[in-house]
Amino acid sequence: NIYVYVTNRGNNTVSIVNSITDVKVGTITGFNLPAGIAVTPNGTFAYVANFGSNELLRIYTSTNTITGTTNGFDQPYFVSLSPDGKTAYVSNQGNNTVSIVNLLGQPPISAGNPTPQNPTITSGQSIILTANPSDGSPPYSFQWYASLTSTCNSGSAAAGTGSSISVSPSVSTYYCYVVSDSAIPPDTATSGTTLVTVTSPTSTIGGGGGGGG
Repeated sequence: NIYVYVTNRGNNTVSIVNSITDVKVGTITGFNLPAGIAVTPNGTFAYVANFGSNELLRIYTSTNTITGTTNGFDQPYFVSLSPDGKTAYVSNQGNNTVSIVNLLGQPPISAGNPTPQNPTITSGQSIILTANPSDGSPPYSFQWYASLTSTCNSGSAAAGTGSSISVSPSVSTYYCYVVSDSAIPPDTATSGTTLVTVTSPTSTIGGGGGGGG
């Protein structure tokens, strides 16, 4: 990796500098008083002590985007990595300690279940379904699927993307999603299902009055 990463506490950014030409070639935003920074030996990731938010943020250097967050620090300031790039040592200015972080130990992604669970709608109506993943390395990407049976999975019909989708099935339908995180390579998981039950509209029959003679 020919690039150098420099934290800017004054404007909450990280600058990217070409080390051959000594020219600034890019800026990464989304930090809060960034302090120390360290790049893995293979150049794949850079880790930033996000002093203002008590976090360690991971930058994927191929896209120069933030792809991971580790919490639990107290005004983190300096970051140092082990020679194999698997462990980070983070100094905490707030409590005079050093945290040891296993960079490979992030919990795997959990897909969760769509909500609402098993709603009922009237034919012709629509409803919004929302994904509920956790852990892994946000941000997430989604692929939804629809099935007439409870075996909803990636082999079912595609039904949309995004963390929420609006559906309007004509018959009762099961929905699920596959979620992928931003790890390299990405971790994926398949959610449980929700059954959207479709009922027929209720007809109202009005009665007429009789006339007198």
